[in-house]
Amino acid sequence: MLSKGDYADGIGGCGIKFAWRLASTTTLATKLCDIILKRNYSGVDVPAELYRWRTVLRSEIARGTSRGRKPALAAKIPDSFPSADIVGQYVSPAVGSSEAPIPNWVVRYPDSARAAHLAAATFQLGWTGTINFLREFVWVGYMLRHFLMGHRSRAETGRSCSDCLGVNMDPHILQFDSGSDVVGLPATDTSCRLRIGIVDTEPAVVAAFRRCNGMESAPDCVRVTGTILMTLPASVVLFAEYATVADYCKQYPLRQVCFRRCCGYLNSLHPPTAHIPNPSDSSEVSDGGEASAPAEVIIVSDSESAREVIIISDSD
Repeated sequence: MLSKGDYADGIGGCGIKFAWRLASTTTLATKLCDIILKRNYSGVDVPAELYRWRTVLRSEIARGTSRGRKPALAAKIPDSFPSADIVGQYVSPAVGSSEAPIPNWVVRYPDSARAAHLAAATFQLGWTGTINFLREFVWVGYMLRHFLMGHRSRAETGRSCSDCLGVNMDPHILQFDSGSDVVGLPATDTSCRLRIGIVDTEPAVVAAFRRCNGMESAPDCVRVTGTILMTLPASVVLFAEYATVADYCKQYPLRQVCFRRCCGYLNSLHPPTAHIPNPSDSSEVSDGGEASAPAEVIIVSDSESAREVIIISDSD
């Protein structure tokens, strides 16, 4: 409160060392906390308590001995100091655990319009930076959830309100790369690159960006990026979008080696009794038909700090 902090500008000319000595050698700090903690109780005259506290503070600063005399600093303390509301933010900070429980705990799809507004208003990102922000931090999560929940139509995009965006998606695989070729992925893993259509998302993202930066700040559509190129774990695509994988392998048979490497990596993390299917297990895909989904779905989350294998079988 004296030397400037997160919520207060402090008293001009009061350094942090002097404020610390004042707090550590007097009872001013604990008394101020007691006043604020008692302000919600009946019969407590907070303004009167703060007046008496402020009088003692001025006296300590002006005539204190071990801390040095600072009468000029004492004269700078206004009658409105300290603000009970600001002190309350320090004494009882609002944290996530103090909020009321969410009444309807449902995982929802990311809202691209709100994310675009956040990127433009908070991080001052330009148009290209905003699109990169959405592609790297928003749309990848959208696609993972889309795959794993099996939402394949626009009617099932998970929109919870009129402002929340769905995505008109027709995902198809562009290529599969070794994890060692993609920054941030384990060298033993396999990644896949997907090109995602964002027809429904374009107008709302452009509108949200223009609300922050003016009408001429964004193009009429996201043609600067075309469709969205993103990198996802091959294991997720393999087990959640099996038909997409099978179609890709029919077109590029030599790329099945990447899938075998991916399956071998999963097998190395899983008990040897489990069968990890691969594209060749269900290569009999009739024209116009769909590949049969494997009996087991394995999602692997792998990082330097944690390794997790989740198994979803027909019986679960």
